[in-house]
Amino acid sequence: MFTRMRNGWAISMASLGLLMENKKLILFPFLSSIASLLVVASFVAPIVGTTTGRTIFLTEDPDAQTGQMVVLFLLYFCCYFVTLFFNAALVGVTMMHLDGRPYKLSDGLRIAWDRFSLILMWAVIAASVGFALKMIEQRSKLAGKIVALILGSAWTAMTYFVVPVLIVERAPAHKAIGRSFSLVKQTWGEGLVANWANGLFVGLGILGGVAVMMLAFATGDPVIGGLGMLLGVMWMCLMVLVSMTLDSITNAVLYVYARTGQSPDGFDNQLLEMAFAGKGGAEGIRIGNEGGVEVEEPVKAGSGLPALPALPDKPSGPSLADMRRREAASAESTDAA
Repeated sequence: MFTRMRNGWAISMASLGLLMENKKLILFPFLSSIASLLVVASFVAPIVGTTTGRTIFLTEDPDAQTGQMVVLFLLYFCCYFVTLFFNAALVGVTMMHLDGRPYKLSDGLRIAWDRFSLILMWAVIAASVGFALKMIEQRSKLAGKIVALILGSAWTAMTYFVVPVLIVERAPAHKAIGRSFSLVKQTWGEGLVANWANGLFVGLGILGGVAVMMLAFATGDPVIGGLGMLLGVMWMCLMVLVSMTLDSITNAVLYVYARTGQSPDGFDNQLLEMAFAGKGGAEGIRIGNEGGVEVEEPVKAGSGLPALPALPDKPSGPSLADMRRREAASAESTDAA
């Protein structure tokens, strides 16, 4: 258990290092958050601003509950879809980076758009499950919450790799669930610890924002207090975006290794070999049409899912591993001098 915790923590810190060297990745969760707020506003405005909306949601008439349920489900679905779309874009460009290929943020959006139908179907399934769990939770204050928590945790764990499977293997949503579950069984220990470590890092960052606000208020100066409040809130919002980005990066890293048995460039090969000892496979990861060119994916006999083609020659753009090797060589030259 200690080994899994150590490896999971190290993978989390490696993901953080990748984010620090590719800060623009945080733009995807930012766009996702803005789009989600716009979706919520598009639902709230008609409810609050129209007589029909107020009638449906403020009345105690049991006949109006059907309309309420429909609207709430549509809200769930739209929010799920927006979140999944930008998460798919982030996972796509992360895999391009791990493969050592230069990328633009537009490549991520192109990857997600090309898999629009797959993401849409998965959003329907995810929203339906999430909505059902919410209804279970509301049926009973204690028992419903416990049941919803258990089922929700199991569902989240089982579908952890669905987005990478949709992006790379183009599997339909119902097959992606089974595929994800099989990968989770290989990587559950390190994956859970890595995500826990990400949460711990973000939690400490949020506490830092709270500390800034408390210190600002302690001065008794309204100007300093207001400035401290503003800076603290902005910092905590940034930490939430960092958390979302780290989770997606870690998700992509764990998928690449579980799928291929190879450690992605920029991550410690010895660490991952120790963390996932015994994983076979010598195939590489390359997702098709990220640059507008479709790559055919051969199918393994009897697998029902597309196999991944061999890793192509790397382009001229440096990967994270290339940059680190250059830094190490430069440091050795300096020491020798």
